[in-house]
Amino acid sequence: MTLLSEQQASDILKLAGLNGRVIVDNVKQYNHVYRLRYGDEVFFLKTYMKDWYGDDIAATGGCVEHEACAWSILAANGLATPEVVLALQGCDNPLERPLIVTRALRGANLVEQLQHMGDIGCLLETTGAYLNQMHAITFAFPGYLINGGPSAPPSEDDWQHSIWTAQQWQKNALATLRHEGRQLAPEVTGRLATTLAGAEQALASVYVPPRYTHGDCWAHQFFLFEEEQRWRVAGVVDMEVASAGDAESDLVHFLIELSSALPAAAHWWEAFFAGYGREPDFGRFRLRRGELLDRQARVFQAMAGQHRNVAGIAHGAALLDQHAQAGDTRRRGRLAEQALQPRQIAPGSDDLRVAQAIDHTTRLVARVDGALPAGRVADPDRRRNRFGLRDWRAAHDRRRSLGLEAKHARPPSDLAGRMVALEAQPISRNIAGVADR
Repeated sequence: MTLLSEQQASDILKLAGLNGRVIVDNVKQYNHVYRLRYGDEVFFLKTYMKDWYGDDIAATGGCVEHEACAWSILAANGLATPEVVLALQGCDNPLERPLIVTRALRGANLVEQLQHMGDIGCLLETTGAYLNQMHAITFAFPGYLINGGPSAPPSEDDWQHSIWTAQQWQKNALATLRHEGRQLAPEVTGRLATTLAGAEQALASVYVPPRYTHGDCWAHQFFLFEEEQRWRVAGVVDMEVASAGDAESDLVHFLIELSSALPAAAHWWEAFFAGYGREPDFGRFRLRRGELLDRQARVFQAMAGQHRNVAGIAHGAALLDQHAQAGDTRRRGRLAEQALQPRQIAPGSDDLRVAQAIDHTTRLVARVDGALPAGRVADPDRRRNRFGLRDWRAAHDRRRSLGLEAKHARPPSDLAGRMVALEAQPISRNIAGVADR
């Protein structure tokens, strides 16, 4: 990754009135993010290089506008945000392409902070309160946050994100099932089709009114610091998908990541929901696992970029599903490890995973593309769900916590994504774990 030279970086910062030597560190690719060290100050430069942006470099100026607008709306509502130093929407600059430069945030991202804190409750409560304030911002119409927010409903003829309307969410999920269902057992396809048929009605209420939605909301995108014995959110990054729409979808991603990183015995969600002010409808969480049919690969790309245990992410999703099954919030600390019983409840994340056989002696996964399960396992005998929908394979390391990048997929309007259908392996010497594929 060699695109931005130190001379170019120096010339770019001069546009912000900063004159002097700049040291450039490559942080990530696609989108390209660079750390710019200018004396004691640190900045991040992001330019938009995703494949789907194509060869029209000038068109990525809209991405600059989008991120800058998303942060400006948060700031106008009293929320801490990164300082935007430069937002160059044109190509008339030393890099000859649109770019955005932000000042580095104070502190460290939430996941890193949690790893070094004995009392994690204050961190989670603070983050929950920030998310609640973000989600309290409403708009007249759904869509990307540009020019202060959408001024009209999205056109039915244009590409739409699934977080904009319940109808589009259902359309994407059904399109995925239609294109990939032939790889599944007929009874599984039928069960999923029945569940998804009622998705629009089940989710409709959370889209009205359209709320400020990060759109690709992971715990490692929130930065926190301690000041005067209080934790504060310095800001949130990766606003490339920020929209007016389904704010509850942010919680799905956020909680899945935390579920993989924190032990259930800690009851960590209680502090988060105390800050957030309420608990979501966990019944809808089971249905929302279908949302990850067209976005679940982001989990694995994001975690691979931070060298985390990707199997733990799928395990986290299982814990959330088990929480949803429990129903009674008083039982939150006792998340069951029982296999999903078909025909008792609608398909959820246990239907979307298969097990992985592990060699007990070597503690290595029998297949080379697997990984050890993190913590407890979901659906240990797998006998009720021989077939399931899985995720895409993560092919690139394109996400790190210090980057400003978010997965901003623009699939064809009739195709929600590609799934991989896998068959669970028989039980061997060790209990089957959650596959990371």
